[in-house]
Amino acid sequence: MSEVKSQILPETIMDESDNCSQPKNDDGIQTILLCTKANDAIPALAGVLGRINEKSRIIILSNGGLAIRDEITKKLGARSPIIELATTTNGAYLTNEFDPLGFSVVHAGIGSTYSSNADFIRAVRRARIGGAVLLSNVDMNVMLWKKIAVNCVINPITAMRGVKNGQLLEMIKSDSEIRHLVDEILIEVSNVALAEINTDKLLAIDEKALIGVNHELSAPSLKDFVLKVATETQSNVSSMLQDIRNKRKTEVLYLNGYVAGLGKNIGSDCNANQAMCCRIEDMGG
Repeated sequence: MSEVKSQILPETIMDESDNCSQPKNDDGIQTILLCTKANDAIPALAGVLGRINEKSRIIILSNGGLAIRDEITKKLGARSPIIELATTTNGAYLTNEFDPLGFSVVHAGIGSTYSSNADFIRAVRRARIGGAVLLSNVDMNVMLWKKIAVNCVINPITAMRGVKNGQLLEMIKSDSEIRHLVDEILIEVSNVALAEINTDKLLAIDEKALIGVNHELSAPSLKDFVLKVATETQSNVSSMLQDIRNKRKTEVLYLNGYVAGLGKNIGSDCNANQAMCCRIEDMGG
């Protein structure tokens, strides 16, 4: 089994040479809405580096948003922009059908968009594309950690076994090995998530709110949430399974890899999540 990569992205992306090659523009970009696949997020920003500064604002909607946030901060250092997080339950897919306007994305399901940025939420409401919910920074981080938990379980296991989300539910009930794997993944996610949130001074969580956060991000609560999502999406084919079938790079390093990397930083073993990275990479993802 191959060893999991220690970093999310190659050092060649967004290094100092990129800074020099970008045209300088005093009129920096005010706001960037980043909604690419996780693997494409940093390369997409590389094309506008010369116009990103500490006053710019990047709102991340991509899967693996927490990992992307940390990577941007690491790469840009003192020039890091204001980074805010968001997520959406709107559904979309690509189509090969001819469109005279050149678009090939179908808005398949109307959901809700969540963010801690009030201006962005107001814009979504004006656009009338589903619900739009403004969250506190604490609630936004909790929501994204719950999303990571779902993706760390459903994505790699369905990809490895080649099953739909609903079939994974049956496997959790009938297969003790899968059930144990799910539990181990979620214990690790819970440990890392709570350590990150409890030590994030920017969130400034009061003692009363911390009790609720600790409950929501406990391993049992995360498991309940994963099972709920798997039930609601039981006919879906996970994005990671689709990537494997289509021989595309998966987002596993931004999900299980992110958890494993943070666990290493705080001295918490995340062997189950690291194993998921190795298995998916061995499959070509």
